[in-house]
Amino acid sequence: VITLVTPTGLSPGVSYEFNLSLSDANVSELYGTTTYKASLKVDFVSIGKGTFNSKFFDDVWQVDLFEATLGSVKLYKAMGLYEAGYDIIFIVEGDNVTVNDQPAWYYDDEYGEVYVSGTGTLANGILNLTLTHFIPEVYSWDPESEVLTIP
Repeated sequence: VITLVTPTGLSPGVSYEFNLSLSDANVSELYGTTTYKASLKVDFVSIGKGTFNSKFFDDVWQVDLFEATLGSVKLYKAMGLYEAGYDIIFIVEGDNVTVNDQPAWYYDDEYGEVYVSGTGTLANGILNLTLTHFIPEVYSWDPESEVLTIP
């Protein structure tokens, strides 16, 4: 049995493991259960530079944006949004935006990576977001408003 997961529950680029049990009379007992890995291949296409307005960092900057479509869901990937090497993926379903927990920037050698997650809305090419920056199981900053303008 494979549980149906909504697109906002999937994180592109992550491999998921699941067990598949075969119960047909012709299946050997020795090979009735096995583990498979599945990953979601996403082909992103460059759409240019967007503008990111961050209350968390109290700054505005340009960011390279990529877009992919998975059925009725659009994904936007902001390259190195907060720090080089930390790309952030925004999942847009209708006018609802989800940012699943993902590493966003490096804090220090003691605490490591800071993650970001949150929700928002899309209207007229503008993602209005409420994002929380946090160090898993250590600390969480207050949620802040962030705005990403799609080119």
